[in-house]
Amino acid sequence: PYTLRNAVEWIPSGRKYFDCIEDLIDSSSHEIHLQTYIFDSDKTGNRIAEALIRAAKRNASVFLIVDAFGSQNLSPEVIGKFISAGIHFRKYGKLYSHGTFHIGRRMHHKISVFDGHTSIVGGINISDNYNDTPNSPAWLDFAVILHGNISRSLQLICRRRWNGWNL
Repeated sequence: PYTLRNAVEWIPSGRKYFDCIEDLIDSSSHEIHLQTYIFDSDKTGNRIAEALIRAAKRNASVFLIVDAFGSQNLSPEVIGKFISAGIHFRKYGKLYSHGTFHIGRRMHHKISVFDGHTSIVGGINISDNYNDTPNSPAWLDFAVILHGNISRSLQLICRRRWNGWNL
C-alpha cells in the first residue's frame, strides 16, 4: 500500500541504470536479492557479476535467481564464480533444455532489492543490449527505483520466492 514513507524515481535503460545498480550493490552490507530473466556473460553481465561477488566477499547475503531459458548464455564459469564467492544462485524453470529447445516455466521478473531499503523493478535485463555500448545505444526499456517501506515488502516477497513459495 502507498504511504508517505516511499519515494519513486524513474530510470531508463543504459549507462545510468547500470551505474545505479552497481552503486547499490557496492553500498549494500546485509542482503541483496536480484531476480532477472536475462543475465548474459557479456561486458555488462560481467560487471554486475563482479559487483555481486564483491558484495558476497563483504559477507552480504546475495540471492540471485535467473530464468533457465532467458539466461542460457550465462557461462558455467561465471556461475562457478558466483557459487565459489558464496552467492546463493538458482535457475528458475529448468525442466528440460537442449540447445534452443526448452520445456519449462518462465520467470520474467526484473527485480533487485538492496538491504530492504532500496529496490528496482522494471523491464531491464542484465545484458549489453540494455546498456550503452560503443557500437549501439541501449535497447529502450524502463525501471523504477523505490526507496522506503515498499522495498521491505519486496524483500519479503523475494525471500518467499527464494524459499520455494510459488516456484
